[in-house]
Amino acid sequence: MISMVSHFSKIIDYLERFTTDKNERIDIDDDIKEQRENLEDLKDILSEFQKSLDELDSHELIESESTVKKLLLIHKYITDLEWHISEMSDLNTKVIKTFYQ
Repeated sequence: MISMVSHFSKIIDYLERFTTDKNERIDIDDDIKEQRENLEDLKDILSEFQKSLDELDSHELIESESTVKKLLLIHKYITDLEWHISEMSDLNTKVIKTFYQ
């Protein structure tokens, strides 16, 4: 999962380089900065998620409050990841739209 961070980092680098090289400068500096900050958060989320998954390996699957809490925690991590993917998609879309203006 940590490779997700490196993939996102490469995407950000590419978009930044692309917009810098383009004749018309696309104003995404703030967006790039925000996504780089988001990468730090994503690293933490993925690390915590991995720990939770490791704990699940040893968790007995019975109907209990503990099981429900673990399922809710998984849901939280999934929605966090969805948000990060959506943010990257929005940035990419912003760059794509410059070609269709």
